[in-house]
Parts: sequence; structure tokens; C-alpha cells
Amino acid sequence: MGSMRLSTRDIAELAGVRLSTVSNWKNRSDTFPKPVGKRDGVAVFDYGEIVAWMRTNNKKMVVGKGQVLLWAVKDGIRTAVASDDYAVDVAMLFGLRKAATIYDLESLWKGLAADASEEHLAEYVGRLREQDEAEPVPRLLNLVREARRHMPRIAKIMERALSPVMEIDEKDLPDLLDEAIGRNSRERGPIESDLAGFSDLGLADAVVPFALELAGSDGHVDVYDPACGLELTGLDFARGHPDTSLFLSDINPTAAMLAEVRLLLAHGNGIDARVRTVDSLAEDGYPDVRADLVLLQPPYGFRPGDTGDAPTNDPRWTYAQSTGTSPALMFLQDAIHHLKPDGVILMACFGRESFAVNHNEGKVRRQLVAEGRVKAMVTLRSDRRRSPTSAPSDMWVVGDPDPDLASVYMVDGRNPADDRVDMGKLPGWLSRPLERIWKDGSYRWSDVPVRDILADDAATLTPSHWIRSADEDPRIIAGEMASRASAIHDIMASLGSGRSILQSVPSGTPDSEGAGTISVGELVAQGGAELHRGTEPLEHAYGQPDDIVTRDDLRKGIPSIEPNGGPGEEGFHTRAGDVLFTDISPVYAVVDERGGHRISRGICVLTLTGDEWDPRFAAACLRAKWNLRNGRPMGPALKVPPSSMELPLVDRGTQDRYLAILSASDEVRRLDETVSSYLETLGNAIRFGAKNN
Repeated sequence: MGSMRLSTRDIAELAGVRLSTVSNWKNRSDTFPKPVGKRDGVAVFDYGEIVAWMRTNNKKMVVGKGQVLLWAVKDGIRTAVASDDYAVDVAMLFGLRKAATIYDLESLWKGLAADASEEHLAEYVGRLREQDEAEPVPRLLNLVREARRHMPRIAKIMERALSPVMEIDEKDLPDLLDEAIGRNSRERGPIESDLAGFSDLGLADAVVPFALELAGSDGHVDVYDPACGLELTGLDFARGHPDTSLFLSDINPTAAMLAEVRLLLAHGNGIDARVRTVDSLAEDGYPDVRADLVLLQPPYGFRPGDTGDAPTNDPRWTYAQSTGTSPALMFLQDAIHHLKPDGVILMACFGRESFAVNHNEGKVRRQLVAEGRVKAMVTLRSDRRRSPTSAPSDMWVVGDPDPDLASVYMVDGRNPADDRVDMGKLPGWLSRPLERIWKDGSYRWSDVPVRDILADDAATLTPSHWIRSADEDPRIIAGEMASRASAIHDIMASLGSGRSILQSVPSGTPDSEGAGTISVGELVAQGGAELHRGTEPLEHAYGQPDDIVTRDDLRKGIPSIEPNGGPGEEGFHTRAGDVLFTDISPVYAVVDERGGHRISRGICVLTLTGDEWDPRFAAACLRAKWNLRNGRPMGPALKVPPSSMELPLVDRGTQDRYLAILSASDEVRRLDETVSSYLETLGNAIRFGAKNN
């Protein structure tokens, strides 16, 4: 362990601090360990020296022993071989270790710790192969194949990385492999390596709850996946429904090995699972299997021509051959072929398959809808940080033919539900998993008649194409036109009633030299005001829903934040009438009408102690452009010293007149916004109609 090397980023993760904190330690401590070398051009430090320094300097370590051992494994792999996809090697080591427990080969495995030569490794893998092939259903074919294929490389890695692998608690292996795969995928990007798979695109978390709901809690379930990738979907399903048989395959031998190892680590020999390396479009890997549930995500960017077109005499292609048809729809035909009566297919794929106008694809969609196979379409919220495209992802829910099916449920999970629309009720098999996935209820839906879909030239199945928003609902349009027209009449009445100061605005002003000014600093020095600065950390301010006012709150004009000040409370709290303002352009300044708030850093508080100033006038002056003249460049903005900001020396009558015009200008601005909204609603009425209740 003492020879393990850590980068600055590793040290930050070990201590649970930011990179900048580690940089401060290095720069300010004479005893901080010196780098022992470089890795990928980045300085690395000895793990033992770092731990000793942290203990001596009372720095906490937040990373557990298992994660530290994983770092040691990764470090050993990178030292032994040039490896961009180190998670593949981690999986190989973890899988070989777990197999020793399953097949009672622990003595041979421990012997490798003393001599990890290629000869001894070949003996271990050979015995493992014999044991596995003696099983009724061999479950480690991919692991054994990849181990034999890369024997010299693995032996070289074991010399450096086997010791920490031996130290890891076996129960921690599944989570540590998940961590290695996740980290490696993030480092390389979602499609840069062999690590791209179903869950890495952020879709498995949305699909599995539907699968568990549709499968129910009782009875055995056969699950089929012809493009399993890294296989988190079937793995997660089996955790929620243990009485499961998994029939998995993937064209990528590395992905198939990873899927096999993940299942081995999570379930040992306690699950009926098999993984085959096969191009499922060119060859049916499970011709005799019929499944209760198909979980499928066609690989992104894959085309049937990548491995040759699917054979034309294959009984699976009941809707279209591969030429001119998207791979997703080819995989869907394969899934239908392997479906039991009353079975369900959940296929998640990028939205193009739902709407592309290619003749063959439109024909397949039309036939599927006409037969009543498509039960629902759900647009998912994918994780764009891990997704290779910004396009939305749709989940198809496909089942037995039902010529009497009247409608297809369309659900859009990307956009929040509009509480102006009466959406009715979804069936439980859809609503229950939706409520678990999106607890905020942020999805819209509609049951679209099959006849309407078939009337569409391309038989489009994209939910957003069919779901009517509130802006398109004639009932809501009529109500909003009435309310916005009433608001316009009220504002016009206010402006034209004689109460508006705008009717008496003078066309000119007498000559004057301009008012004298007083800076905020001078006002404070004379006892006319107090100046305070916010002290609450920004991380705290943005991380918790409490009474702390932030710069963003000032930009919005202080929302309804409940005051939290009171007897015994520590820290500064505002008082009613305080002026809160920022010192970075654009300057935001508002009056805290209630008080009792705490203030984040970056905000100043001006408390006016006399009657000479209306706080609203002071806030308006602090926002004025003249206060930017003394600003200092701070990136693209200007930082203005609060003490140098100026207030005009004018009487309360002048302040009142200014504030009256300011109030009237707000009314005019509101009128402009209301008229614009009315025009938009009128356009919707012309297009979609308006219906009074």
C-alpha cells in the first residue's frame, strides 16, 4: 500500500475537500510530501506519505478502505500496462477472484499471490474452465475466453495489482466495480470506449421501475435482452425480483464479459443468468427462448450493415428486412419474436426511431400501431452528461396484438406538467412507476386515439407531437383571454383616472446645477446609516431552503423567504426597511420590507437611521448607472466599492415625486407585458379556438 500513487485529485477525494484546498496545503506547508513522479503528465504522490501527513496535521479521510484499495488496484494496472479502459482489467481481476469462491478454487487463487506467473495463471484459468463447463449452464464463458485471450497482459497486471485485490472484502466487490466503471466512463466519455451501455446513458433508472411494476411481485420471470451492454438493467431488475432467469447477449465481447462479471459479483451462483457474445441481428442467440419481459436499448450509432445485413429468411423479420430499416426497429422485431403471450417489451432508444419519415420505418410503426401492439410511449429524462447526443430518449411499451386497442398513452417526462390542464388519470401500471421516478409529478400525458396516429403520414410516436399543452386547450385559452383583458382594463383605468402622475409629468425642467451628493461611506461616518456585509457561505445559501438571501434573490426582488431571526439566534439579521444591494454590476438593490433575514456573502446591507431618506429612493439610486463610474474590472463585470456609492442630497418631497413616477413606470411595464401575453393568447385562439365553459 505504501507504493500507491495519488494525484492531487485523488488526494482531494481522499480528504473530501476541493482541489484548491489541496493546492493550499501544498503551497503553505513545508512538510507536505514531494511528488514521487508523474502519471499522464500529472504529478503523483506516495499514498503512505500523504496519509501520514494528513494524520499529523489533523486532516480527516472520508474515503473508506475499499475505495483506497480500489485506487491501489487501478494504480497497479496503470503501472503495469498502458490502459485507458482500466475498469475492464478491474472487472477481470474481480471476476477471477469471485470465481475462486464459487468453484472452490481458493487454494489455487491464493497461490497466485506468491507467484502470478503466466504459467500459474493458465493453470488457474484452465481449472476454472473445466469447473464452469461441467455446470448444466456454463456462466463464465466470456470471462474464461477473455482471460485466455489476454493471459500475458493479466499476468503482468497481477504482479502489480493482485495484492490489494486480495485485501478487498468480497462483499464490496460489486460496488467497487460499479465505481470503477462509472469513473472510467466519465473520464473517457459515454461512447469513447467499450464501457458505453444501457445505464451509462442514464436510462436504466427510469426503465427498471416500469419493469418491476409490470412483472408484479409473484412468479418466475424470464428476461431477454439482445443488446445487454454492461447489463445494469437486468441486474437491477433481478435485485428487485430475485425469481428471474436472464437471457442476455451482446456483440461486444468485452461488454459481454463485463455483464457476466457484474452478475457474478452481485448474485454469485444464486441467479439463473447466461450471457452470449453474438450479433443478435445476424444470428439468433436464443432461438428457443420466449420471455415474459424484454429489456432493450439498441446500441447507439449501430447499423445492421456494420456486421452484415440480417438474413432475409429469418423468421424474426415479420415487419421489415434490415435494408432501409433502423436497427432499433430490427431489434424490436427480434424482441417481438422472443415474447411470450401476455409478455411486455420495454425498449428505450433515442427519439429518432419514434418519428423518422423513412418509408420502411413509418410502415413498421404504422403496422405495430394498427395491430394494437404499442401500448405507451414515454419520453425519458436522460442524463446529458453521459449521453452521446442531446436528443431525447423514448421508451416503447409493446405487447401482444390487440385490434380493439383504442388509444396509445403518450407521456412526456422532459417537461413539467401544467396545472392548468385537467390530465385525468393514468392506469396504475404507468402512474405508479412514474410517481417513483419523477416524484415532483413533472410529466405531461395524453391518451391519443389510434385512428389519429394512423392518420399521420409518418405514424409519428413522439409524445410531444401529440400532447396538447395548456396553450392549445380552447377552454384554457378562453379563460386566459378574459383574465388578461380584465387586467389590461384595470391598468388602463388606473393610468387614465387622474391618479397617475404620468398625466402631469413636466415637459421640461428648470435650469439647475444638480443636487449635491453624499457617499455611503460619508453617510455612515456621519451616523446617518450603518453598513453591513453578508457573511453566510454561498454553499450554505444555495444548498438549503432557509432564510438566507442571495444575489439571485435580489435579482428577483426578494421572494417570500420566511424570516428566521429571533432571540438567541446567532449572526446578523436584517431589519424591516433595510436596503440590500450587490457591489458587482449589474447592481441589484431592493428594500427588505419584513426583515429577519440572514445575508450571503457578496451582499451589502444599508440601514438608514434617520428620516431624511426613503429606503426605496436609496435603493433606486444605488442601482443608478452613475454608481458604476468608480467600478473596477472583475472579469466581464465591474466591482463597485460600496462606500464610494453616492446618494443625491434632496428633500423628501423630491424623493416622493421620483418614487411616484417610478411606480407609474412599473404600471406601464406591467401593461406592456400583459398586452404581449394577451396577443400571444389571441394568436392561440385564432389557431386552436376558444371555448367558454
